[in-house]
Amino acid sequence: MLHAEVRDRAGNATTQEAALLVDLTPPVLAIASPKDGSTLLQSPVAIDVTYADPLSGVDPRAFAASVDGKDVTLAFSVADTSAAAQVTLTSGGHNLEVRIADQAGNLAVARSGFTVGSPLPPDPKLVAPPLDMTVATALAAETAFLYTGPNAIQTGVAPGTIDAKRISVARGAVHDRLGAGIGGIQITVLAHPELGQTLTRADGAYDMALNGGSPLTLAFHQAGLIDVQRTVDAVWQEFVQVDDVVMIPQDQLVTLVDLTNTSTTQAARGSVTIDELGSRQATVLVPPGTRGSLLMADGTTRSTSTLHVRATEFTVGASGPAAMPAKLPPTSAYTYAVNVSADEMTTAGAKSMIFSQPVFGYVENFLAFRVGAVVPNGFYDQDQGAWIPLPNGRVIKILSVTAGLADGDTDGDGL
Repeated sequence: MLHAEVRDRAGNATTQEAALLVDLTPPVLAIASPKDGSTLLQSPVAIDVTYADPLSGVDPRAFAASVDGKDVTLAFSVADTSAAAQVTLTSGGHNLEVRIADQAGNLAVARSGFTVGSPLPPDPKLVAPPLDMTVATALAAETAFLYTGPNAIQTGVAPGTIDAKRISVARGAVHDRLGAGIGGIQITVLAHPELGQTLTRADGAYDMALNGGSPLTLAFHQAGLIDVQRTVDAVWQEFVQVDDVVMIPQDQLVTLVDLTNTSTTQAARGSVTIDELGSRQATVLVPPGTRGSLLMADGTTRSTSTLHVRATEFTVGASGPAAMPAKLPPTSAYTYAVNVSADEMTTAGAKSMIFSQPVFGYVENFLAFRVGAVVPNGFYDQDQGAWIPLPNGRVIKILSVTAGLADGDTDGDGL
């Protein structure tokens, strides 16, 4: 309740009261179907979304939906508490994103990654042809059923690609942070489209035929999860066990960054993570006047005035090493890694972001490194399958705050 009173010089008073509602909470938004990680055997796909806001109420006019970055909002029948549509999609993996705002302008975003028309593969032990136990069977003959025939588990392999002398079969599994297998993960080989693709089974396990003799990089993808890669040393005539992979979704905490802001530094923060090493919160600092562009896969750029930023830490708990985007270089130790992304990149299918000036990453010194220590910095480029170095960071200590500015020790002298 707002109460206002004004008096004239004679002491006469007039008062007014007004009821105000302060709403800083986004609506409750959920994708009822298709469920995240699900596999659908037919199209069109029925999409059902529910939403509610107990404070200011939902604004149905703010509803928006996209599939694989393409706007499909007009396909929906939008009501006060739900929206539904039938969308025709091709076979393969898809990424659904829906948005809704309340009457106060608070935005909620929900996502679902699902697969259409690609049932999960069976366990090879259940479909492999019987072996003649009286003779030795070559690995190529033993495993040909994986990538040949009408019911091949590994699809899209160009005829004659697999060399019978050099064949190698990679085996592994994909789990979530809790150890549950994830089915439907698409696995391809970086820079080798002729080797086709396979999917993980319901328990997260997979088998993939390769040509041995050199390191190959397996790329793991499912809409709604952060892509990872693993390099395997494919050995001729052998099954090769690949270390298990953990795949994680993007952080649900999202921060709106206004790239038309020319007066203040903006901070985008991820969720607080807690494990045996303590608590921390990934932070991205965007200086005033920073402009941004989306870098597309074809090398072109698109300017954008807003970013909805998410920061997702890989290095949490015992599953952290398995969740890393790739194996670290030999000279780098496992410490801290975070995925920073913008929803606008996902919607547009962009490769990355380009900024007009440096933006900064900050995280609490939960590993207790020496103040002033240099922090090696870099990112993983999935197109190259390699870690790319960036300018080093530094461990600093905030000593005090003077007139809104931090007094920082940058070399460990306490000054």
